[in-house]
Amino acid sequence: MTSPWSPNNVHPLFDQTRFAPNIDYDRAIRDSAVLATRLMNSPQAQQHDFCFFFGKNVPANAPVNYTSRADGPRQYACDKGIGELDETDIQHVEQQRIKLGRRIRFEVNDLGGTTVACCEPQTPREGVRGCNSIIHIDRKLYDAVLAQGQSADDMIRIKFKLTCAMLHELAHAAHHHLFGQSIEDFREDSNIAEAGFEFESRIFGQKPHFALTATNPNHRVTWIMWQSRALPAFYDLDEIARNTWQVPKSAQPWTDGLGFVTKLFDDGFWEGEYVEHGARALIPGEVASSCLARVNNNLFRSIPLSIEDLFREGGPSYAQKKYARFANPERKLRGSA
Repeated sequence: MTSPWSPNNVHPLFDQTRFAPNIDYDRAIRDSAVLATRLMNSPQAQQHDFCFFFGKNVPANAPVNYTSRADGPRQYACDKGIGELDETDIQHVEQQRIKLGRRIRFEVNDLGGTTVACCEPQTPREGVRGCNSIIHIDRKLYDAVLAQGQSADDMIRIKFKLTCAMLHELAHAAHHHLFGQSIEDFREDSNIAEAGFEFESRIFGQKPHFALTATNPNHRVTWIMWQSRALPAFYDLDEIARNTWQVPKSAQPWTDGLGFVTKLFDDGFWEGEYVEHGARALIPGEVASSCLARVNNNLFRSIPLSIEDLFREGGPSYAQKKYARFANPERKLRGSA
């Protein structure tokens, strides 16, 4: 799959200079970097990052049995919804992204098990602003992108997985950059404090999940709830989850699946449907239908408020209504004095 985009069209966060020299950027990374760039430029990703960098810290109730941090986890809120950022807001977001880009490096390593990527802070202390991070991409995923003889459908799936992995770990790197190696924070009304899952679900309304390589007979796209019990065993739900009783035990089939993913790699989609519909064009039909119907099920309860708000007609956004008193007009970095 050859992208028509030039290197200058890739966001500096995913520029070739951010990747180790032994990585075949053009063959393995570029297509995913172009898609990641487009997703980062979406209204929902910009709002997410505005919330992350400039959201106001607010009190939050600690999860049951939470003992890992004496003062309990932070929570932060954004006073602007998707599409409500002005040009100055977006410029401030980009300034922080550029600073973050100088602090990250992508490498390929053998991670073992089912892990496809991870983010390693290089200053392992809490509260250290300016922490560097190495984002490790698992060699199995990297090799799968380079493998010969795969079908076009399988290659689409694998490159989308790589895109999501890079975005997921970038969210962890952003947390390291602001706070060092500290426990991650709850965001608005989130049920789980896990930056990567949060970022993915803030773009698509849910976290996409599918098998690692095309050689896996179960290699198919599914929706999996971002606060799912399918989290790896090393996650302590008492530590990062607020309401574990709401957590579903299994993945929910994503019927949009391959068709939705395929269009994301199509220039025609970005020049047509995306231009016409904006943020809504990146929300799969099942998520949109659930928001419109507002059925109180596991799917709807796990959709971020910012995404739900896209499908509500009239009046101020949930952010303006709920978090107006936490406005940050000076755009001070979150957690700064």
